[in-house]
Amino acid sequence: MDVADAVVPSLAPVDLNVPPLAQWAQSARAQRGDDRERALLMLHASLTSLPPTAANAEAVVTLLESGAFDDLEARDGRVTREVAVEALMALGFPHALQLHPDQLDWLRGLQRSRRRTVYWRWFAAALAVADVAFWIYLWNPPYF
Repeated sequence: MDVADAVVPSLAPVDLNVPPLAQWAQSARAQRGDDRERALLMLHASLTSLPPTAANAEAVVTLLESGAFDDLEARDGRVTREVAVEALMALGFPHALQLHPDQLDWLRGLQRSRRRTVYWRWFAAALAVADVAFWIYLWNPPYF
């Protein structure tokens, strides 16, 4: 090993504006409990505040294609893959064009299922109120 290699391991250009999203995703996957939640919140915050540069878009696309954001979900229900797809779309033209159509289909399906869940909850609540009102009516019939 040369002395120069020990002192300066690499002179490759480093883009300091690209956040270390892969390391944050890996650390969130390795942690449990409140530490994992803090790491996911930091990852989600960094994804939503990415400046629209080609390097950021390339980093997000690479991580989405590698599956680094799969199975990462915060307690509030936000999926990291969803946040990453929305962040890439928020970067705008031409960066959003790098997004694979399957990722968009997955995001639309997730949003549809959430909407259906909300509708079913309202329907179940209305049905429960109607059921209670019916039983109150049966046990206390009006006297004419």
